[in-house]
Amino acid sequence: MSNSGPSWAGGGQAYTNGSEDFRVGLLPEPSLYYIHYTNYYNSDNFKDNDGDEIDEAPETTTFANTLRFLWITDFKILGGDYATHIFVPIVYSEVDFDDPGDSPEFPRVPTPNSRSKFGLGNIIVTPFLLGWRGETFHYWINIADVWIPTRTDYDNNDAVN
Repeated sequence: MSNSGPSWAGGGQAYTNGSEDFRVGLLPEPSLYYIHYTNYYNSDNFKDNDGDEIDEAPETTTFANTLRFLWITDFKILGGDYATHIFVPIVYSEVDFDDPGDSPEFPRVPTPNSRSKFGLGNIIVTPFLLGWRGETFHYWINIADVWIPTRTDYDNNDAVN
């Protein structure tokens, strides 16, 4: 098995792929909006850098509720609508190193070798967001994000972060 390096979902970005849908670049009319994202991920099948199965792969589960508050203002800057937003994720993550497998007779329960964390995830604040509308349904958004680490117990060697 090869030595695996850091793994970054979506190429290392802070945003979750697949959270948005059609018209992702469209800013709505000026107002205050609340958007709620729910994400669930579970896997017990991992591969190394060569594409080979990792035999002793743990089962991982992550469940996140992310609250997003979006404020579209009436202000225009360089012809674009000025807006700001904040993402506040609440996350549960579990890694089970002794997964007995899933079966209807014995549903998966945490084992003595499982580790989990629950808490506030890293917050994303966008103090400066500009959006422009074109004449034929074309939209442009320019943002400047600030990523705020919230976990004081982060450990680079801990499987659950």
